[in-house]
Amino acid sequence: MQTSWMCLDKLSELKVPTLMVWSRYDPYYPLAGAIKAKQLIPQARLEVFPGYGHAPHRKEQDSFNRILLAFLAQS
Repeated sequence: MQTSWMCLDKLSELKVPTLMVWSRYDPYYPLAGAIKAKQLIPQARLEVFPGYGHAPHRKEQDSFNRILLAFLAQS
């Protein structure tokens, strides 16, 4: 596997539940990267918000908080 500054070669070493929250159209980090990371992290969960933006936790606070609380309740 090719390595890069994103450390993709290290993601499979994560051994804890991991929540990733993404915007479908993130202007800085494409959704494809999040999907790849989810495939590499054994206990990953990916939540994708519709629309454009880089900070769904700020733009969609209520939805983000619900997802986060549900994730924490499972851990």
